[in-house]
Amino acid sequence: MKKILVFLLLCAGLVQAQVYKPSGGSGTTSYTPTGTGSESVMVADALNIVSVGGLGDFSPDNVLFLFSGDSTTEQDQGSGYGFDRLTELRKPGEVLERVVGTVSFGASGHRLDDWLTGAAATPPTIVTTNAGINQWDYYGHKPSGATSLATQLNWRAGKADKVCWVVCYGINDLILYAATGNLTQAQISDYIAQRLRTAITRIQKAYPKDKIILRTPNPMTARPFTAGQGFPSSTAYPNFGQDLPTDQALVEKWNQGLRNGYLAVRNDFSGVRLFDTWDRVFGQSTTTLTAGTQLPLLGDLVHPSGAGYSARASAFAEFLVPPSTLINQAKKYDAELKVTNLGGNVWDYYPGYFRGDVRYKKVADLKLVGIGSNYVDLGMSLTAFTAATGQKAIYVVINSKAAQYFSNYAASVSGANTRLTGVSPTGAMQATGGNTIEIYQDNTFSFIANDSYVDTQVKNSKEYYVGTIAGGGVGYIDFVFSSDSPRLSTKYLGGFKAGQLAVGGTTSAIVSLSTGNPTRSSTTSARYVRTTGMGSTDYSSYVGKPAALFFADDKPSPRAYEAVFTLRSVIPHAQNNRGFVHCPLTMADGATLSIFLTEPIAQSVTVDVYNKTYPTNTLIGTITIPANQGSATLTTGNPSTVGAGQIYEFVITSATSQATGVVGLAVTPN
Repeated sequence: MKKILVFLLLCAGLVQAQVYKPSGGSGTTSYTPTGTGSESVMVADALNIVSVGGLGDFSPDNVLFLFSGDSTTEQDQGSGYGFDRLTELRKPGEVLERVVGTVSFGASGHRLDDWLTGAAATPPTIVTTNAGINQWDYYGHKPSGATSLATQLNWRAGKADKVCWVVCYGINDLILYAATGNLTQAQISDYIAQRLRTAITRIQKAYPKDKIILRTPNPMTARPFTAGQGFPSSTAYPNFGQDLPTDQALVEKWNQGLRNGYLAVRNDFSGVRLFDTWDRVFGQSTTTLTAGTQLPLLGDLVHPSGAGYSARASAFAEFLVPPSTLINQAKKYDAELKVTNLGGNVWDYYPGYFRGDVRYKKVADLKLVGIGSNYVDLGMSLTAFTAATGQKAIYVVINSKAAQYFSNYAASVSGANTRLTGVSPTGAMQATGGNTIEIYQDNTFSFIANDSYVDTQVKNSKEYYVGTIAGGGVGYIDFVFSSDSPRLSTKYLGGFKAGQLAVGGTTSAIVSLSTGNPTRSSTTSARYVRTTGMGSTDYSSYVGKPAALFFADDKPSPRAYEAVFTLRSVIPHAQNNRGFVHCPLTMADGATLSIFLTEPIAQSVTVDVYNKTYPTNTLIGTITIPANQGSATLTTGNPSTVGAGQIYEFVITSATSQATGVVGLAVTPN
């Protein structure tokens, strides 16, 4: 009978192929899921978990959600943040109206490792009514302080509700502890995956029917950094904030290591599903951009902004209850028929028309602060609104009950919010009584720089390279090549001045680099180029905009400047003979100078090397080739930079000669 059971389990895909073993003579059978950190589980318990690598036929109805995490969970109780958004969606008629509760076990500074290893303590008393911020309740509110997994499992005991755990840990393991944060990316992923497996196994052993959602931590960024803020820890990372490329690389490693740890576990267990906040909310890791301004969904280096928390909650609700494609298509078709027969706009008949339609893109998910006959107040700062919309035409949907298109409007600061004027909200918009807004825009397809203006400018150019404007000010502009597209090497900048920058977003401008002075960042591996000497123009408003460096047909290819090789010249081997080496291209990292013989001799050979300048030469150094040796290198004084057109002269000073041999100077780029 056991053999048949195992065979059926494997065929059904309930568990991955494992070694099964009877446990303790009890007649039961256990198995151990794949991966470090897993513990044995009873097969009988596994049979109670009805899905494979997911939640199966899952509904949030009558489910109690337990959110276990760090400060990115605890802070979600802020006014207008994620738990408030979920509370709105729990109202009658909304998609989560039958959810039992949303309990937060988030704790600032809490590590994944702390959560797993912490001792059991007396569980908190959590009321089912809305008690407000900093009070334990079923609406995401809680006082400060951490609880371990053991304590949370004890609190879970005796609850008759169906339970779904939402787990989001790992950031603090990296930003507060150098022993973990300085691991390689692969080691970080292994660290996270191992502990997630342990947590999942413990939950499923205690409550086999509980579902688990792994919520990937939001990607972090490197700026703006405030010393003493605590993230990352100044004790663990005393040099953070001193070198931007180094900081960006470190945070990028953290981001990728964290997410990959979650991805590694997502299909290892039944009853577990991944909610990937990168794909659904925040986008991919972009540590070259700044939190708040260029990344409006981040409030600082680590935590989401209010808009970010709200957007994450909305995406989570849609993750739990995906819009029905068939129903949505039917309603869209019905709305289109009504427009044909009755006139008007499709969204007048079906406000959800934009969802799932590739012709539109959602750019914001936020709170409605107020609305009248000639204004709309949005729960979003003007900076964040501008970054999200470019202050271009928008479709505004209120509580999925009414929608309107605003082609022209004025956006201004209204306290911490944004006020839209120059608009005339319809009676239907004003009468919704709603407090949540979705903002959509027309989706302009892009195949080059994800920006229609940039695409148009560069698509017919001879050569282009995609990137972002990473910095700017009076007389200078910073361009960063995209990491996932073909790019030039910033080690060879000779050809950059022949190019132009097409800058998109709300800027839509062409910037010529012909009068500037391009320089690269501190390391040759960086993709960052700063061009100074750009006159009196202030380029600070260009920061964060998509861009492309492109070259017209009548300009030389910048690739030609990467053709930097060792340059050599030879002269007959006789005293006082002299030769020259011309360097047509810049060697940005300098060069190493060496002398070589085609025929070694029994005496040492000395050669002086000069920097050939008019009207006098400058001695760089003397190179001595020992007797019976074929070459020698200048030990001190090698040039740190070699400019285009540089000429080096070398003169044989030793009283030696070799009628059939030659002496040469080699200039090898570093």
